[in-house]
Amino acid sequence: YDNNQFFNADQFSNRVRMDKDTNDLIITDAQLADSGSYTLTITPPDRAATSWGPYKIAMYKRPEPLLINSSPAYKNNEHAIKISDNPTQKKVIATCIAKGAAPAMKLHWKIDTENGQTVIVTQGDQPQNSEPVFEADGTYTTKLDLDIVVESRFNGKNFICQAEQPGIPADENVKITNSMMVNVLFPPEDTRLEMVEFTGISSDPNSIDSNSPVQREVVCRSNANPPPRFNISMPSGALMPRGGASKPMLSYRVPFENSGLDYRCTARNSLGVENVQRSVDDLMNLDAGGSTIIFGLPLWAWIIIIL
Repeated sequence: YDNNQFFNADQFSNRVRMDKDTNDLIITDAQLADSGSYTLTITPPDRAATSWGPYKIAMYKRPEPLLINSSPAYKNNEHAIKISDNPTQKKVIATCIAKGAAPAMKLHWKIDTENGQTVIVTQGDQPQNSEPVFEADGTYTTKLDLDIVVESRFNGKNFICQAEQPGIPADENVKITNSMMVNVLFPPEDTRLEMVEFTGISSDPNSIDSNSPVQREVVCRSNANPPPRFNISMPSGALMPRGGASKPMLSYRVPFENSGLDYRCTARNSLGVENVQRSVDDLMNLDAGGSTIIFGLPLWAWIIIIL
């Protein structure tokens, strides 16, 4: 009998048989409903009955492949999400779904970082929304939202939903995953002006005099998505590029003018604008790597010579 209820072969649709040599009870086409405690009782006609058991059988079912549902508002632009206006306001940007599992799956969200993967959302963070739902077929559906404060640092990052199934044999509890890459839209930030070596390839080739011994350029860089357009005001007062604004890009180079005045750079995209200013003297004192310049050589070069 099963769970203290006697059964006959009809209840198991001829799925039960006994091995005559070993007396093993064999259930074919096993189902989740077959879980329970089983006891074998033999009652000979000439003596008292003998029982073996109970023996507990716990059936389990592995889940279907993990699903990640992102908000319909983000699907048309590769999960594009605008940066949060409120630095403490979380947004649900995706939901991980594990279906068809018994016992229920345990989910968490991770993010790829330079130091490996870091867990950022667990079911314990959402006790009201992530409770497994028992389905009519005896399996469970578990969902976990990816709710985060959307920041520019998440742009291009890979978010991974990972699922494991506590309560089944360890060698069968193979973690399963699914992932999505997030495209965060944000206005220009960390816009800066730097002195760089002239590479021979300029953002605006018409602005470079090939006969002039130009050794350095000034570059304006900015982090933004979509990439910004640049306008640079030269120390001479000229505006670069001559067409009014550069093509969308993450940096823009202009010739170096040693006039003692300031460079001004504006980076602009559809979400915002950022302006920066830096004097020629400041640019000459610090190269792109931040090393102090002394008579054309970086400070570390003079240290080596002195030593």
